[in-house]
Amino acid sequence: MNTLTDTSGIPIARVLSTPVRDFNIDSNPERLVSFSLNTVTGILDLTFDDIMVARTFYPPAIVLQSHVTRASGSFYSLKRASFTSSNDGYFIAANLNTIESKPLRVLG
Repeated sequence: MNTLTDTSGIPIARVLSTPVRDFNIDSNPERLVSFSLNTVTGILDLTFDDIMVARTFYPPAIVLQSHVTRASGSFYSLKRASFTSSNDGYFIAANLNTIESKPLRVLG
């Protein structure tokens, strides 16, 4: 069985294993680039500047607030009931349960 073929069905040529010469650990912290919240569907879309591992999504670490500081507006911390079914990647869609979607409609 071929590992991979091109669009014409021609398999890639065999390559002998090559030892790793350099390995650089990714030590730069990732950044949330943008987000959007649909309060009707309860979907919170998160876009990052690097590939994220979806199974590490931890809803209680996310706080949504209506202003830059909590003191000047309303805020809401997500609960464990929220989840994501996203694949690993730059984009994670968080599904907020219906209990969490209601209070978020009044933020802002």
